[in-house]
Formats: sequence, structure tokens, C-alpha cells
Amino acid sequence: ADLADLGRPLPQLQDAPISETLDVATAMGWLYVVEGSKLGAAILYKLAGKLGLDEHCGARHLAGHPDGRARHWRAFTAVLDGLQLDEAAEARVTAGAVAAFACMNGHLDQVYA
Repeated sequence: ADLADLGRPLPQLQDAPISETLDVATAMGWLYVVEGSKLGAAILYKLAGKLGLDEHCGARHLAGHPDGRARHWRAFTAVLDGLQLDEAAEARVTAGAVAAFACMNGHLDQVYA
């Protein structure tokens, strides 16, 4: 919707390399990146506001969670911290986070190539 607000087409991106049989630990790594990026989005949201964009037009993807960014982040990390993960599962969390960052960087490279 944000791109449509700005009169821009959706970019044609390669699919994210996510398996249909994604395990919980790897998924939590991906979610760590997604949820963490919402904290940084607060800065971008303020800058977007200077351009006249907001949660209703052009900056929906940057808007905070209705419960608040910090509260939402704490709820996520509480779930992550509560998981009983062995060393191999912890490595999969890390690998999931690294894969999520690599995927986002790949998408940015495609969009801004």
C-alpha cells in the first residue's frame, strides 16, 4: 500500500529462501531481525513524517505496533528467551538471523541496482 501511495510499482524480487519445513529456532532468528528492525524504523518514521508520510499514507511499514514498539519487542524477546534451546538450536537461531539479513541485503541490491 505504501508504494501505491507513492505511485510506485511493486519491485519484482526473488523469493526469500525460506523452507516450508522451517524449524522454530531458525524461524526465531528470522523473526529477531524482522522484529528488531521495527525498533530502528522509529527513526525512519520520524524522518518520513518530515516528508508528509505517516501510518495512513506512505509510511505504514514504518509505523509502530499499536501496543508500542518497546512493549512488542520485550514480548518477542521474552518468548525467545523462554525457549529451551540446545547449542545446535542456538546456532540455527543465529543462522536464521544471518540469513534474514542476507535476504534483505539481496532485496535491496535488486531494488537499487
